[in-house]
Amino acid sequence: MQPQQPYNNPYDFIVNPEKPPRRPLLNLGGSNMTMRIALVAGLVVVVMIIILVVGSLFSSGGSNVTNMTSVAQDQAELIRVATEATQNQSTDINQSTTLYFADNCLLAVNSEQQRLLSFLSANGVKLTAAKLALKQNSHTDAELQAAAASSTYDTAFLTAMQGDMSTYMSDLKVAFNASQNPQERSLLSTDYKDASLLNQQLTNAINNVNAGT
Repeated sequence: MQPQQPYNNPYDFIVNPEKPPRRPLLNLGGSNMTMRIALVAGLVVVVMIIILVVGSLFSSGGSNVTNMTSVAQDQAELIRVATEATQNQSTDINQSTTLYFADNCLLAVNSEQQRLLSFLSANGVKLTAAKLALKQNSHTDAELQAAAASSTYDTAFLTAMQGDMSTYMSDLKVAFNASQNPQERSLLSTDYKDASLLNQQLTNAINNVNAGT
């Protein structure tokens, strides 16, 4: 008796077609190491982009820190000289407009500096008292001492403040133009407007002293 041959349906390929093997969603076969390197490199690029975007929006401006520091130092010198004048008002200042300017300058610039230092601190930049004092001008002190002895304190004080105010407003412009941070630009713009008002008061005080009124 012949062994029974298996029955082969000639149409089996139609009735029961062979299913192709399922491919994995992510082929990590022979190029496993290459794919891992590509994935890691892509992740690094994404992280770097995020850091750059966040830094540009929330940092103090990176390279603009130098300009912001210069502005803070200008403010420190204006505050120092204005403080000197208000402390000596009873003996040295002769004109009421000189004292008016000195008082307003002290209040306004103190407020401006506190805002600026708070902004820098919130963005990881802290300025020491020694750093802020780097623009302290000993020549101004000598001029004011000599002026007090010769009863020309108003003129010497206002002249010194005129130079310091000019430097301050110029440095505000430089810092504003170099900034790409919206919050920083807003702060500098406000400070410049305040400085412009103070500069008008300073001009009035100078005119009154020159007129002898």
